[in-house]
Amino acid sequence: MTYHDKTAPTVEAVATARVTGRALADAASALNGVVERQNTIPILGYVRVTIAIDGLSLRATNLALELNLKLDAETTGTGSFMLGMRQLSGLARAAQGDVDISILPPDPVSATGLRTIRVVTDGITLRTPDRLEVEDFPVMAIGEQAWAEGAATLTLSQAQVARMIGLARHCISKEETRYYLNGIHLCRKPDGTTLRAVATDGHRLARIDSDVDAPEGFGGCIVPAQTVKLIAALTDPASNEAIAAQVGQTHGRFAWGNVEILTKMIDGTFPDYTRVVPTEPETGRVQLSSGVMRRLWTIGQTLGAGQSLPCAFDIDEGTMTATGPEGDKVEAPLTATGTGRIGFNLRYLSDLARAVPDLTIQTITPNGPVRCVGDDPDALFVLMPMRV
Repeated sequence: MTYHDKTAPTVEAVATARVTGRALADAASALNGVVERQNTIPILGYVRVTIAIDGLSLRATNLALELNLKLDAETTGTGSFMLGMRQLSGLARAAQGDVDISILPPDPVSATGLRTIRVVTDGITLRTPDRLEVEDFPVMAIGEQAWAEGAATLTLSQAQVARMIGLARHCISKEETRYYLNGIHLCRKPDGTTLRAVATDGHRLARIDSDVDAPEGFGGCIVPAQTVKLIAALTDPASNEAIAAQVGQTHGRFAWGNVEILTKMIDGTFPDYTRVVPTEPETGRVQLSSGVMRRLWTIGQTLGAGQSLPCAFDIDEGTMTATGPEGDKVEAPLTATGTGRIGFNLRYLSDLARAVPDLTIQTITPNGPVRCVGDDPDALFVLMPMRV
């Protein structure tokens, strides 16, 4: 592909690629979930772009997480260069139709001796010097020790992964001091042979079982929240395409289609979640709908209690009431059986109702944890009550 510049003689590109603007925009959105805006290593703010015979590859990393995407593209020649994430995002937003990317040789009259990266989309042209060396871009190298004893090789569909993440991720802790809770714990089901996902922040817990075989001896791992978010963004809940996963205590790899994710796992010990799951017979039952909980939480946020708004379930009266710090109240009808009064953080209930549209709370004791279930028989949630 040859380009003509009105102010310069014809320049033959070293390598070119033509990709759709939609594909570039989707890639930029995913890569943004990896590249950190503030970092002490400038090259980590860049994406490594590789033009190959079979397409265009984009790779980004923050040293703990790495994403490699391959895009379908018409290419000539081969070559790699570094492109700033901010520039890539801007190009993706401005792109209309196809995007032409070219690596141009150094200008013989230029004192820098640098190649030029030229990107053209619908009459808009970006030229940027190829300032950074591709060889300086760090790539996560996962040694064989990462797949030592206690690791597992799993095959899951995108739908299976999306289900487990979608049901569990709202329980991931954001408290940095309890870093070992800042992710989803993958383990083998006790006294079983299948994969289980667990997440908790100490106030609520999600325990999601699957029909995916987990090898005997799998020691478990904790997938960081940032990796969980990235996988969720790139998987299709309706797809049966297989994901090849290698997961160990220190590192993990997830690959499917044109996507590869490498990640460090959280170095810590996940607590014994089985101790908080109540096993006593239920003493009451509360039925909740996601629609009512969303509306109640929307109004409840105006009461000025921030993220910790108590909501009292009065089973005898058939009402649930959220009360703000100044005494303001919002009330809704409650469908329940049994007797008594119990309270929860309204935000936790709202988060759970979004993940499980038709929710049933099985009350145990007024001050102890309660079981919550929905239509999925392999999904169990636990909530700690709140003083009301």
